[in-house]
Amino acid sequence: GGFSKSKMSRFHVSLRPVVNAAVPWMFRQASSVMRTPARFAIMRPGIARSDTLQSVRSIGQLFGARSFMSRAVISDSFQLSCKQPRWGQRFTSTLAEAVAKQAPVIEDATVSRLCKPGTERAIGYWLAGSAGLIFVMVLLGGYTRLRRAGLSMTSWKPLGSLPPQSAEEWEKEFERYKSFPEYRTANQGMTVHQFKYIYYVEWAHRMWGRMLGLVFIVPFTYFAARGYIKKPLLGRLSLMFAMGGAQGLIGWWMVKSGLEEPKNTNAVARVSPYRLATHLISAFGIYGYVLWNAMTLLRPAPAALHSTAEAIRQVNSLRRFALPVCLLVGLTAFSGAFVAGLDAGHAYNDWPLMAGDFIPEGILNFEPLWTNFFENTATVQFDHRMLAYTTLAAVTALFVRGQGKPLHPSVRKALHSLIGMTYIQALIGISTLMMYVPVHLGVSHQGGALATLSFALYVLHTLRRPTPAALKQIQQSIQAAAKAV
Repeated sequence: GGFSKSKMSRFHVSLRPVVNAAVPWMFRQASSVMRTPARFAIMRPGIARSDTLQSVRSIGQLFGARSFMSRAVISDSFQLSCKQPRWGQRFTSTLAEAVAKQAPVIEDATVSRLCKPGTERAIGYWLAGSAGLIFVMVLLGGYTRLRRAGLSMTSWKPLGSLPPQSAEEWEKEFERYKSFPEYRTANQGMTVHQFKYIYYVEWAHRMWGRMLGLVFIVPFTYFAARGYIKKPLLGRLSLMFAMGGAQGLIGWWMVKSGLEEPKNTNAVARVSPYRLATHLISAFGIYGYVLWNAMTLLRPAPAALHSTAEAIRQVNSLRRFALPVCLLVGLTAFSGAFVAGLDAGHAYNDWPLMAGDFIPEGILNFEPLWTNFFENTATVQFDHRMLAYTTLAAVTALFVRGQGKPLHPSVRKALHSLIGMTYIQALIGISTLMMYVPVHLGVSHQGGALATLSFALYVLHTLRRPTPAALKQIQQSIQAAAKAV
């Protein structure tokens, strides 16, 4: 009446010598194939897979092996392993042992073009630290805006200066502040002690930016003088420094708009929403550019994550969907900048409706029509809500699309991080709105937008396609190891 469990066990044990002898033989056949011009066909898209290698994979699948001839790169060296759960043992193929011993570290062609070998981690950590300082700078900017401290310093000195040191100097600075519209329209009756607080907040924000410039330029000069930085990276770093300097000018350009008399005599003096959006989005752009280059130097090469034709095909398919999703994340953040510029979060503080309606009244009242999308409080908040809903749905769809695909664990980790942060950001946004924008939640929401953008960039970075040079290097390493089998 069929095989019993004990008979099946004896059957597997009796086949073990056969498999142990067959697998190395199949690898020897594979190595002979790899010495031909056809090379390691599985590594290159568009080339038919070797029948011999396919046979080896089939043997592994026949006896319960998992991930045979896959998950190629671990710690920059190839290990091809086969786990057999029925036997409860794990063995490494002869080819895998040869690769682990003989294959050199796979050098990413992109990284080798950017910096001197061996210096990528030092430069990468420096850029990652700079990105962290920019993140803090954005949080300080949000706190400064929510505390209405941005217009407390009515002059700008590129190199900075110390705050007033004596009571007389504070009185003089305070009298200067009183001559501008914000005092009359928003802070009438403010004391010197209260003025000191908002002055120190704005001063800290400005000095943090100057400190950030110093933290960037000193290591930059050192690495360049030692010859660690190659020409392509030198151009990128120079652009980062120029963007940082321009950001300071944009900040003062924004502040100047708030020092002018408002067009409406009953309005509270505030900076131009267009200039505030420019200042905020340029900060996001600088942060994203610095973070991307830091990940390029610190994260594994694309060829280490996606080294087979099937993996590359799946990555290309997912990246085509991920790119517009990430652009949508950025667009939602851009719309949030206008919500901040108009203080639109202080209106329509119910959810999910807006003043009892899904579409509020008066969203197209301004003339010309396009100004409603940037200056009409109802329209700006409605647009931000709709973009947030769309982003939430798109990120969810991206996450679902990535499920069940043979993706590298780094890609899965990035997708989980993005969807988790997106839902957290949505909850923070709703809480911020319904609680009438308390400072701590407002700052958290601004930081959450930057964190969501970070994870979106992380997803895109893990979905980079390997360069032809990197794939060729992998093939050569495997061929060299195969000859030793």
